Amino acid sequence: MFSPKIVDKKWGTETHVWNEKYCGKMLSIQKGERTSLHEHHIKDEVFYLIDGCAAFKVGKEIFIIDSDDDKAIHVSPHTKHSVYAITDCKIVEFSTTDFEDDSYRDDNSGYVPIDEEMFFGETYE
Repeated sequence: MFSPKIVDKKWGTETHVWNEKYCGKMLSIQKGERTSLHEHHIKDEVFYLIDGCAAFKVGKEIFIIDSDDDKAIHVSPHTKHSVYAITDCKIVEFSTTDFEDDSYRDDNSGYVPIDEEMFFGETYE
C-alpha cells in the first residue's frame, strides 16, 4: 500500500497513483487556467471530466465538454494536447505509466483570461 503523490501546478493540483505499467491522476484545474500544449511519445491517455466544464485541444480539434455530457477524450502518443478550464473542473486521467522526460512542451501552462483569445487561438463565447 502507498499514499498518492500530490503535485502542485500553476493551474491547480495533480494527485497521482501509479504502478510500473499504469498511471491514474486526478487533475483539479482552476477556472481560467490551462495546461501546457504538449505531447508524449510513449504515454497513451484518456481524460474523463467528472466536474465542471473544460475545452480540450487534441491535435487540431477542440472539444468543449461539460461534466453532464458524460464523455471521455482519448489522446494517442505523438498528439499535441492541452486543457483549458472554463469553470473549476476535475478530470480523471487514465494512462500508461508517466515519465516526466516523455513530456514535450510547446508552451507553458497558466492563466488565460476568458475575454481574450484562448490557448487554441479562438475566443470562447
